[in-house]
Amino acid sequence: MTGGTLIKMIRKSTILTMILCGLTVVFINCNNDPLLTNMETNSLAVVIKGTYESNNPAPWAALDPDSAWMMDDSVVDYTAPTADVAPSFFGIDIAEMRLVDYRGDTHKFSNYRQGIVASIGDNGNIFFNGTGYLLQNDDVPSSTYVYLMLYVRKMVADGARKYLQDETGWQYVQDTQVNFMDVTVNGYNFNDQQISNYTDSLKYEGSYINRTFPLLIPISGGLLVRSGTTQVLEIRMVLKNFIKMYELETYDAGAFRIIHYYGPSDWLRDMKAGETRLGGNLNSIARAYTPGFTGSISGNNSGAAAMIIAVPAGSPITDYTRDTDPLKNRGHTCDMPQLPSSIGLYPDQYLDNYMRTETYLELWNKNITDGCTSFDRYQQLWNEYEENVGNFNVPPLAVYAAAGSNYVMTDVPPGSYDMYRANYDPSGTPATYYGKLFSDKAFGSKATVTVGSGANTVQNF
Repeated sequence: MTGGTLIKMIRKSTILTMILCGLTVVFINCNNDPLLTNMETNSLAVVIKGTYESNNPAPWAALDPDSAWMMDDSVVDYTAPTADVAPSFFGIDIAEMRLVDYRGDTHKFSNYRQGIVASIGDNGNIFFNGTGYLLQNDDVPSSTYVYLMLYVRKMVADGARKYLQDETGWQYVQDTQVNFMDVTVNGYNFNDQQISNYTDSLKYEGSYINRTFPLLIPISGGLLVRSGTTQVLEIRMVLKNFIKMYELETYDAGAFRIIHYYGPSDWLRDMKAGETRLGGNLNSIARAYTPGFTGSISGNNSGAAAMIIAVPAGSPITDYTRDTDPLKNRGHTCDMPQLPSSIGLYPDQYLDNYMRTETYLELWNKNITDGCTSFDRYQQLWNEYEENVGNFNVPPLAVYAAAGSNYVMTDVPPGSYDMYRANYDPSGTPATYYGKLFSDKAFGSKATVTVGSGANTVQNF
C-alpha cells in the first residue's frame, strides 16, 4: 500500500475529516486565507515538522532496507531478506497537547485528536520538506513555558512484514496491519516500542515510565506568551533520515515468527538483539518566535555538502552533540542482557526458551566477572549513562546546505548565536550520518553572529 492510497483511506475516517483543517500548510488555513490574519481569537500557532533541520531539510537518503546503514544491528535472525520493502508513509496520532510553565504547572491547550499522514520521499510533503503541519489548539494564559507535552497515541510506518522459517529458509507471511485513526492499514505501531526502554524495565519506576504519552519536548529559549501577541511554536521530531529497520521476535499460533518494522534510530539507546524497546530515541525540540519581530541568517557554503547549526551564544557544543560510540555501545560492563520472554504453550517454545536462557545466563555471568559486582555499581553506571543521554538537545536552528550553495535560516529571534558547520551527505553510499547525529569533533570552529529584528545577518562558510 502506498502513502497516497493510505491518505485516501484515512480521509474516509470521520475523525480525520473533522480535523483536516488543522493539518493544512503552515501559512494557509482551510479557507485559503493567510494564517496570521485568521488568528483573531487564537494568537498561538503550533507547527510540527518531522526533521532535524528548521530550514531546508536534506533530501531523503536512498531507502534501502538491506543496506548497512538502514538495517539495525538488532536484525540477527533474517539478515539478508530480499523480501523487505522500504517504508512509504509515516503516521502520527496525537491525543492532546499541554504546556509546562516555569513553575512546573501544566496547561492543557489542545484537547483535539489530530492525525498526520506523511508520505516518505522527496515529493513535497510538508511534514518532511521544512514547511510543517499546523495543529489545532487553543490559547494559554500569559506566562513563560519551558516544555511541551505531546500526548502521542500511535506512530505508524508501513513496510513492516512478518516472516516464518521452514526447511527451505525464511518465508514472507504477510504485511502487518494496525488500526490507525479508526482505519485498518498496512503498518506497524512502533509507539509500542517507544513507551520505555530496557533500562527502565530494570528499575523500580520502570513499570510506570511512558516516554510518549506524553512525549516531553523542551522549548529552546522558552515560550513567553503575552495576551494578544501572535506567536508561533515550532515542534521538530527527528525522523527524516533517522528511520531504521528493526527485528521483533514473536510467536503466532505456536510457531516462531519475526517481524521487520521501521522506527526512529536507536543511536542514543541501542536496541540489541532480542530486545524490544526503543524508548527515549525519539529526539525532539520546540522553539518559539513572534512573526514580524525576527531576523534571518544567510550565507554561502563554499565546501562540501554540510549541516549548519545555530545555538544560543555561549552554549557548549556538547549540549547538541555526542560521541556516538560510547553511547550506542553503552560503554560499561553493567549492560546486562535481557531476560528471555515468556515460554508459551508449545514444545518448541519451551526448547527455544531453554536455549535462550542458557545464553542469557552465560552473558550475565560474564558481565558480573568483568566488574559489575554489585547493585550499587549497576545503579551508578546506569545513572551516569542516563544523565549523559538526557543532556542531549536538538539545536534550535539547523539548515542543510548542498556543496557550494547558499543557505538561509528564517524566523530567527533577535539575539546572539554560535554557528557551526559539519560535513553531511545524505546521498552518499553509505549515507553520511544516516540514523546518527553529530559527534563533538564533527563541527568546525564556531562563528558568533548577532541577529536583529527585521535584519539579515550574513555568515559564510
